Amino acid sequence: VAITGAGIVSGLGCDLSGFWDQLLAGTSAAREVTLPGLPPLPAVTVDDDALDAEAVVGRREVKRMDRVGVLAAVAAAQAVADAGAHGIAPERIGASIACAACQCRSTQSNL
Repeated sequence: VAITGAGIVSGLGCDLSGFWDQLLAGTSAAREVTLPGLPPLPAVTVDDDALDAEAVVGRREVKRMDRVGVLAAVAAAQAVADAGAHGIAPERIGASIACAACQCRSTQSNL
């Protein structure tokens, strides 16, 4: 495995420079989230407006993919762009992304 680029999707930002600026400034990504039937809770969320996932995977795939998969795809696309030209044909590049704990929406819809 070789890591030649970096991508970030976080509560502090969805691009490397914004993330580092917020991190170095000591900004907390925790926000108060209100869910129906529960008291306000501290949580770290990703701003959908900053994410712009449709530009990366397309509107149809954003609706079909689980949230975790969308976040991973956006970060992976950033990492590939950050790596720059590498001389490898796109069809020879692949990634396997998995998450056992965060795919609740997909699991429920497949039962």
